[in-house]
Amino acid sequence: MEDIKWTTWTVPERFVWKYMSLIVLVLYVLPYLFALKLSMFGYALNLLWADFMFFSWYKNKIRSEKYFKEYDRWKKWRKDNGEDKDENN
Repeated sequence: MEDIKWTTWTVPERFVWKYMSLIVLVLYVLPYLFALKLSMFGYALNLLWADFMFFSWYKNKIRSEKYFKEYDRWKKWRKDNGEDKDENN
């Protein structure tokens, strides 16, 4: 897996809607619900925090997709080789 760094990554096209929804939620909706008044530093900190959280979610999603892809390949290999029977028997 290529090493994705937070400082240089960009949001993939398929996740732009989720990313923008998260940013709006973190910057506007949550402070409004909790009656918070944020300074510019607060907005910047929330933006960085939300971006890092989304990046972490994306990186874990990529890892899990690769794991399940490999697991499905392994299961298919076992079936093709007649090893799909329960090992307890």
